[in-house]
Amino acid sequence: MQPASSAAQPGLSELPPSIDSAEQPAVNPQDAEMDSISGVATWLETFPQGAVSTSAPLKRVAEAVEILQAEGSRARRTKLQRMVHSWDVRQFSQSDGKQSVAKVMQNLETKVVQEAKRLKVLHKNNTPSAAPFSAIRLQLHS
Repeated sequence: MQPASSAAQPGLSELPPSIDSAEQPAVNPQDAEMDSISGVATWLETFPQGAVSTSAPLKRVAEAVEILQAEGSRARRTKLQRMVHSWDVRQFSQSDGKQSVAKVMQNLETKVVQEAKRLKVLHKNNTPSAAPFSAIRLQLHS
């Protein structure tokens, strides 16, 4: 399920610029496997230093990854509870009542992986080799 607000779906212009060949990381961002939080973390590490912190969508994903990979603590649980609302992850269900922290984390991980995959596609389409008038760019700039 995609978030309803356009604020949760950042535009192409918010992604960091394409990586110059001089700054090319050891692993290409398009090649990283993203089936888990560790895969998303690996993908985030492929960006040049500072690129993640200057891009709101990448920073949002990185913050979620940090919480999901952190050791269990009261502080992590507090951060998790604050974060789940922005990711549209429910802590309660009508049939089961309050969900366990493990279930909430699993649902958040699913949302973070989906968002990272979406951003990966946007980044791939934002490279100089992409067609200058692609359907995605036309849609995002209209």
